[in-house]
Amino acid sequence: MTWKLTSMSDSFINGCPVRLDLPRSLESIHLLDVLISEMLDLLRLDKHIRHQINLAVIEAGTNAIKHGSTAGSNSHIRFEFRAAIDKITIVIRDSGQGVHPTHVENSDLWRSSGRGLQLINAYMDEVKYEVTGVTMVKHIS
Repeated sequence: MTWKLTSMSDSFINGCPVRLDLPRSLESIHLLDVLISEMLDLLRLDKHIRHQINLAVIEAGTNAIKHGSTAGSNSHIRFEFRAAIDKITIVIRDSGQGVHPTHVENSDLWRSSGRGLQLINAYMDEVKYEVTGVTMVKHIS
């Protein structure tokens, strides 16, 4: 697959959503990482803010792929990115049954996994968990 994101930059920066359906596989996380990194670079955000958004998206995407969809190997995860002058909105959807974030143990920061929700909540300004996914907002103004 070859694409040129820079041809989309004017539309992307002006608030048009970018949507991507990825197969439910951990290999899709690499593509998501590259895509979100390129889009954040186009917006010329501070490096620290780009890192926070990127990490939150990768954590949420990994959770959706590992835990979210139980519909079988042909299921997909949907990612949607919207940029506005004052904020970035990222929506990640899957077809799973959902997990409420208060049901996840968050007390042990030293364990080898399970800190994704803490990172998402720490790095994003608004996080809304729903049965079918998560909406994350980062204010950039």
